[in-house]
Amino acid sequence: MSKRNIAKCNLRDMADARLFGQMMQVIKDVDYKHYKLSYRKANYEYAINNNKEQAKHFIDESMALMRKHTDDYELIKVLIKHGVDKLFIASIVCVQDIKVYELAGQIYAQYAELSDKYSKISLENYKKYQVLVQNYKDHIDLRGIESINVYSFRPVSEYALADLSNDTITVTRPSRMNDPFDSLANLWKKTTNLKEITIEKGHEDLLSRSMDYYRIRSFVRLKEGETEMHIIGNTLMWSNYANNHYGYCVKYKLFRDFIKKIDVSNGIARRLAPVKYVSDYSIDNSVISIDSYEAYNMKHKIWEYENEIRLLSYNTSTEEDFFSEPMANGAVIEEVIFGFLCPEHHRLAICNILRDKKVSFYHMTVNKEHSIYNLIKEKYIPKHFHHDQT
Repeated sequence: MSKRNIAKCNLRDMADARLFGQMMQVIKDVDYKHYKLSYRKANYEYAINNNKEQAKHFIDESMALMRKHTDDYELIKVLIKHGVDKLFIASIVCVQDIKVYELAGQIYAQYAELSDKYSKISLENYKKYQVLVQNYKDHIDLRGIESINVYSFRPVSEYALADLSNDTITVTRPSRMNDPFDSLANLWKKTTNLKEITIEKGHEDLLSRSMDYYRIRSFVRLKEGETEMHIIGNTLMWSNYANNHYGYCVKYKLFRDFIKKIDVSNGIARRLAPVKYVSDYSIDNSVISIDSYEAYNMKHKIWEYENEIRLLSYNTSTEEDFFSEPMANGAVIEEVIFGFLCPEHHRLAICNILRDKKVSFYHMTVNKEHSIYNLIKEKYIPKHFHHDQT
């Protein structure tokens, strides 16, 4: 999730800065309409010439043309005809929608003080940028898979039960996590930090605000070669996340459509990825960019026993800390496993909520033949259901 001004990065990518300047003089008179060419002009006017008005003109033109899907082949022919260097042509052709939205966010942020309208346009473009960032993230462990089983330890609460009743999976802002250093984005995206690391100024607050729509849900998954008991037999998980064994654990099956979803027009992105555990990580002025995987899927090694896999949700439809992701056809509950101390009336209430679904119920109990510290999973058959969901 590189947030340093992309214009500078693009300039740095050119083999020769002098060639860059020469080619810009050539293409400024090319009147062929293509969103990638207009983007390059906007980029140059914003970062090199510091001409905000011209930059705004060209970025508006780029976004209008972007919806027309102009053919790259014709663009290449036009540029060759004008004598544009092949390296520079390549730098134009490789432009993607995500760069246009990011630059539009930066340019319109420069006008935010003049009008709320410009502030809103900047933020909307940054939102689309954030969605597309996730489109390029596809963790190697999950490539090509059709489904995956994950586990979620829960206390018995109004909100947790609402997920069961409404067929939803609730995600929450990273700032509500129990570890203040989870996620790193909480620290990195602060406006004060962004002001110290960005080259072009004036867009930091709106960029930071666009990151407020990220939310998280933590699950546990099996490591290769492990059995389910490595998860549900972990007493620390029951103690830390299921109210000291008074709660329950849900076994979900997530399908491809739930594991990853990208919807730019509605400001929605969702993806699943395992957490990476590290011993140390520094955030100082030298860290001018942060990958979204590092920002939201990295924790200290002391949490490694959790073997967490995390659902990252970006949804702009609400400003609330919590958002309920509809499971629809993308996820199902396969099992509910009650904690060792989960009261009978809570068990019955949950069974009653899920009575019309194909859900198996189990409970954790002591393995008397082995050790009191060794819990085992046994089938739970409710004696009766309540007729009201309480």
